[in-house]
Amino acid sequence: MKYREKSTSYEFSIKIIYQQTDLLISYNSEFKDSEKIKSDIGKSLFGIYDKLNQFIKDFPDFRYSLVPIDFLTDDTHLEYLKRMSYSANVGPLAGIAGYFDEKISYIMEKYSDDYFIENGGDIKLKNTVQKKVRLHSSYESFEGNFNIILPPGEYGIASSSGKLGHSLSKGISDLVTVICPDPIKADCFATAIGNEINHDKKIEDILEKYEFLDVVSIIFNGKFFYKGKYKLSL
Repeated sequence: MKYREKSTSYEFSIKIIYQQTDLLISYNSEFKDSEKIKSDIGKSLFGIYDKLNQFIKDFPDFRYSLVPIDFLTDDTHLEYLKRMSYSANVGPLAGIAGYFDEKISYIMEKYSDDYFIENGGDIKLKNTVQKKVRLHSSYESFEGNFNIILPPGEYGIASSSGKLGHSLSKGISDLVTVICPDPIKADCFATAIGNEINHDKKIEDILEKYEFLDVVSIIFNGKFFYKGKYKLSL
């Protein structure tokens, strides 16, 4: 993944691929045994998939529906994903990368308070110092030119595109990026906003509609649009 080559360096990095999950986890920590962390994450992924696959057997529409669906679960993160699916008016699978990010963050919390978990472009970030989020675009004129400055905190960062990546988008944006406090919400709303981008809608109206999100940035038709509470740097 090209954008991974440009990720900000941390003291340690771990890459894990398991079934449909492709993780890059970077972190700073006094705990030096990265193989122990990798093992813990691998065991966690196995358990998450085991439970999720059983859940999908009970609710097969979860995998295919492009609209919100109701289901019963004792998994608090799946329940929250359902709520965000309804709030954003997208199918529940739209938030599944954020769901995995949130689950894996519970492992990372044992070892670090300064990390990011990137899963196919969707990110859970916890930072103790200011970080810059660089936007990756197929437009060469925008490549690396815009950075979103994030103060210390916890963030979900998700992107959707009608031109990049493998995820489904009904829209034709080059890139939509959403930042908010958690990755599940960011994932769902990035998909929702991306679905709305076409030549018939004014981008300014879309930004106003979703102004309750911390950050919405849109690259479309050779132009960059931004609405958010955090500063940009060039």
